[in-house]
Amino acid sequence: MDYTRKQSFLALPLTLGSLAAAILLSVQTVARAYTEENSPLRLAADKAGFLLGTAVEDDLVGRDTQYEEVVGREYNIVTTENAFKFRWTEPEKGKFSFKRAEKVVSLAEKNGQKVRGHTLIWHLSLPSWLSEGNFTKEEISSIFNDHIDNVVGGFKGRIYAWDVVNEVVDDDGKLRNSIWRKNLGDEYIARAFERARAADPDAKLFLNENSIETWNDKAKATYDLIKSLKAKGVPIDGIGFQTHVDKSFESKVSEFKEVMQRFASLGLEINITEMDVDVGDNPKEADFLTQARIYSKVLDSCLSINTCKALVVWGANDKNSWLRDDSGRKAYPLLLNDDYNPKPAYNDIIRRLQK
Repeated sequence: MDYTRKQSFLALPLTLGSLAAAILLSVQTVARAYTEENSPLRLAADKAGFLLGTAVEDDLVGRDTQYEEVVGREYNIVTTENAFKFRWTEPEKGKFSFKRAEKVVSLAEKNGQKVRGHTLIWHLSLPSWLSEGNFTKEEISSIFNDHIDNVVGGFKGRIYAWDVVNEVVDDDGKLRNSIWRKNLGDEYIARAFERARAADPDAKLFLNENSIETWNDKAKATYDLIKSLKAKGVPIDGIGFQTHVDKSFESKVSEFKEVMQRFASLGLEINITEMDVDVGDNPKEADFLTQARIYSKVLDSCLSINTCKALVVWGANDKNSWLRDDSGRKAYPLLLNDDYNPKPAYNDIIRRLQK
């Protein structure tokens, strides 16, 4: 406050009571503006008792302080985007490396965040020694067991939830004919959950799947698979919906809610695990408003289901989206732009969490 303004302020005929009231009103106004438009997502999520997260790329941890700061400020749960995948945790047969995973988990622990471990058993991201190797079924069985035991056991007590198996159902509704199924049969899925439970009894265990947000053949097959697993006593705690969608998804959100409710009826925890909303290469303001509505409606649907506990977006900001890496185009699918500035979806999510 400069001298002139200070003199004018002191000249005001305010009583002590009116001065206190004025200060209180000013504080309340500032606080309200901060809460409604500018508060970190994490603050709103924490107050709502909801898990709102992002995928974290280990390559950026330790070399991009702004990235780390944003991840810690905005989210209360993180998913290891790549660090726990088979090719990185067991680059050589029987020789495990957790350097990449440890970076992400340690950052989350420093920030007081929960961690989703992604992923134990998948048909992709395998090391060449495994995908190109010539192993007997007995050897594949041993590799399978040892991998789960070592990865889950190595982080026992530090991981909130594991994506135990990932994308096990094909688009036609049949089980994917992966290296695991070819050698171990359909029962490999149940075995993965059983070994993960034995390695860390306290971690939540999820089946993570893509393209099941509508009641299509894949969703029906996934539902039947989990129902069968539960009936056999397999320790599966939840279903993860990846939810990589585009602008057209706005008309399908109500069906997505019904799908989530179907899976919840099986006694499953529901997590939206990898969400992003692609708005094309040259989005206009209207596209970002559509994107915001989709995020908000999906969150609203999730919050209406008692067992839906988390929504994780697949990247801290647009610049670090997997869509840019995979397609080579400039996608804009997340809550923060390239410069970490909030987009309409960011504020819409905050407002929804504050209801």
